[in-house]
Amino acid sequence: MKSDVRRAVSAFGLILGIACLGRAEEPKKPEFQSLGELNAHYEKEAGKLEAARIESLARLAATAKGDEAEVAYRSLFDLAVALGRYPAAEASARAYLERDGGEPESYALAASIDLIARAGRGEYDQCQADLEAFLKRRASTDDKAHLLPAPLVTAVSEAYLQTLIKAGRYENARKVCELALATRPDPAVKAYFEDRLGLFFMLGKPAPEIQGTDLDGKPVRLSDLKGKVVLIDFWATWCPPCVSAFPALQALAKHHKGDGFVILGVNLDHQAQAADGAAEKVEPTVRRFLLDHRAGWPNLTGRGADDAAMAYSVEQIPASFVVGREGTIVDVDLQGEALDKAVARAVGKPASK
Repeated sequence: MKSDVRRAVSAFGLILGIACLGRAEEPKKPEFQSLGELNAHYEKEAGKLEAARIESLARLAATAKGDEAEVAYRSLFDLAVALGRYPAAEASARAYLERDGGEPESYALAASIDLIARAGRGEYDQCQADLEAFLKRRASTDDKAHLLPAPLVTAVSEAYLQTLIKAGRYENARKVCELALATRPDPAVKAYFEDRLGLFFMLGKPAPEIQGTDLDGKPVRLSDLKGKVVLIDFWATWCPPCVSAFPALQALAKHHKGDGFVILGVNLDHQAQAADGAAEKVEPTVRRFLLDHRAGWPNLTGRGADDAAMAYSVEQIPASFVVGREGTIVDVDLQGEALDKAVARAVGKPASK
């Protein structure tokens, strides 16, 4: 009887010990003091998972054979493009380019990934020469079925152009557009590169006038701001990258307060809302958004905003233009740290980062 009791007590103790051990090993859930802190944490964790997945795909592609290797390489390249993680796939891209055979689409993606990763390290002139040779070689083939789909072409091209723009290599970016227009005639791709080329040709030229009214009916004119450095920001509340840029714009305005720097917002909600038959909702939506995001700079809306978008050939948003004190456009289409540095150069003060 006593031995039964001892066994029962021992079993209970073992179960209790395991339960306590399990609780001790449970990872502590993080506590957050703000939404920004929460988002930053999980974005970091997501970044780790993305990096691990790309690394695993690279190992699989390197060791697999036949069709399985081909599928692994293509999955790796598609993921790298979708996530913008070109350097992480660079070694695999080069390995694919050295393989015999392979799919033409995967070959084109590998060449693009290698190009963008190298440009990110500053190999601009060599990348330009390699791109020209690649495009001319592809243009000489009659097998149009092996051309990359237009959306993929524009996605990869935009990544390459952004790499050049951030480095201030506008001449290289212009040449990329001209090369693409000369070698890729399909309408969708042609329209994309024509729009981008139009932006680069605006550099160094007088900024077109912008005039209209803000949400309070007050007149807004770009010419009234001559003598100041002006960041013209084309945006909309339905554009996620536009929305995510607002904290950086706030920081920029705060950092350069008193430096003769102003932001002029051009809101394009009217274009989409009017098309949906909900034009009357535009003003309250935009007003509430600006209040929530504490945007203290003027924002043009309505007809004046539409006219400004046309004058600046804005087809995609966000779009930004830095106008110098003399009224000429000195930088275009910059975001994040690159925009911060461009504004600092224009005002003649250190950047905020």
